[in-house]
Amino acid sequence: FKKTLKKGMDIQEIDNAKAYLDKHSINEIYAMLVYMLSVYRPKDPERFLIEKLKHMTSNTPYENGQDMPARVIGIMGRPDDPIHDLATIMANEFQLFAVNASEVTIKHDKANTIDALATLLLEDQAEEGDFVISHFPRSLRDVASFEESVVELRFVISCYSKDTEDSSIQALHEYYAAQNKLIFVDPSLLTSTTSITKLVQTELEG
Repeated sequence: FKKTLKKGMDIQEIDNAKAYLDKHSINEIYAMLVYMLSVYRPKDPERFLIEKLKHMTSNTPYENGQDMPARVIGIMGRPDDPIHDLATIMANEFQLFAVNASEVTIKHDKANTIDALATLLLEDQAEEGDFVISHFPRSLRDVASFEESVVELRFVISCYSKDTEDSSIQALHEYYAAQNKLIFVDPSLLTSTTSITKLVQTELEG
């Protein structure tokens, strides 16, 4: 880091610069943008990056001619956690449509999960408007594909430990934390959802 700064900057200036980058999660955002470029390889990378940065600070739909869901919430958790039970409770509480990404994967195989979710959200259940998707996202690749095909997640609930050793989940935590879109929930609390729904209500009203 220090090598990238101009010569002559004193220690305080360096510390201030680093604090700024940390505060705004610039390194995490930069890493995600580079990752998206490597996945999609757009013909116009500058325009692509501008659009991504716009959508990272809003829930504005992509300009592809379709009406997008106003709210899409993701819930991440281990396969044996009752994640979809929480999604169903949230759907009833906040008038959302609950989708189980694991079931979608089983029906359409892993390679086609995002396309199937996009079809479900944009066409089959378009009248429902808003969604909560359980067991989703699972990787930054999921995020990149979903944001390109549908819309950005309003926020994500993670039932994983903050100290998880799973690198894919760590990357997701960093990405959504950088945008203030991450809520951690202790898996042991999934059977008592009152406190969780209060957290969700706060986010939806924010």
